[in-house]
Amino acid sequence: MLLSGSKTGIFRTKPTRIDLPRNFKIIIMFTGSEGQIIPLSAAAALTSRFRTILMPLLGGIKGEFFGQDTINQVLAQPEAVGIRVYLGLSNDLIPLPKLVLVGVTAAGVDLINGVILEHGVACPPVCSIANPLNS
Repeated sequence: MLLSGSKTGIFRTKPTRIDLPRNFKIIIMFTGSEGQIIPLSAAAALTSRFRTILMPLLGGIKGEFFGQDTINQVLAQPEAVGIRVYLGLSNDLIPLPKLVLVGVTAAGVDLINGVILEHGVACPPVCSIANPLNS
């Protein structure tokens, strides 16, 4: 199922199937402008659903903080036009969610031989003051 946005929220629609030739390749070119700016209310709804449904299963982690200097190191790589965020789990006795950030080229290729970030500062215990994104 694909998720589509509307003024009244998120609803499910069936994807359209397109039969392509076997040797057909989809080429993606990133520009560095990907992503969508959303209002606080939409962001709060997303994080609220996460806290309600998944957070209890993932050790109570709400998010991670990454500093400007380390993010800039990823973006400063010669071919980087953006960052891809992968979801991971620590190998602790009780696995905790971890974010892995890697630079990405315009062709959508992860810069796996470059700067890769992990070890963000977890929230909790280090969180912002209570706000619609974390409370």
